[in-house]
Amino acid sequence: MFIIFVEGYDDEQFFEKFFSNSKYRIYQYSKKNIKKVNEFIKSLSCISNWNYLFFADSDGMTTEQKVNKLCETYTNLEKEKILIVRYEIESWYLAGVDESYCIKNKIKFFLQTDNITKEQFNDILPLKRKTRLQMMLDILLNFDVEIAKIRNDSLYDFIIKKEELDKAV
Repeated sequence: MFIIFVEGYDDEQFFEKFFSNSKYRIYQYSKKNIKKVNEFIKSLSCISNWNYLFFADSDGMTTEQKVNKLCETYTNLEKEKILIVRYEIESWYLAGVDESYCIKNKIKFFLQTDNITKEQFNDILPLKRKTRLQMMLDILLNFDVEIAKIRNDSLYDFIIKKEELDKAV
């Protein structure tokens, strides 16, 4: 079993697209008690055949700064099991849709999405006909991994890690 730690609901929706089988469980940690999350992480190291990856948005920090901050907060975290989303998960959503999708849906197209923030993402969504959640789910339905790998470096790192996980799990 493999636990995927994600910050919030938008992250959970995104990761469900990639980890939708019985080998993986998604665990949303941001609104949970830090001590309980830390104890859960510690317990995973005691159970054979259980492992985890811990995802977090960089939120403007360097990857090293964010990893160090997470390790200070969650003292049982192993640095090599942390993957940082640059800049925020919304940048990953945008990475996977092509220019024709963006034109059709009146979304600004970005050739590279690494630095897209949640606020920028919200500002470019045409929310007259659909809600933010509906738009995000629609993006996932039209998501192209090959395009995404080119347009976002941290998403590329994740996809490579995911391929390694699938071989190991």
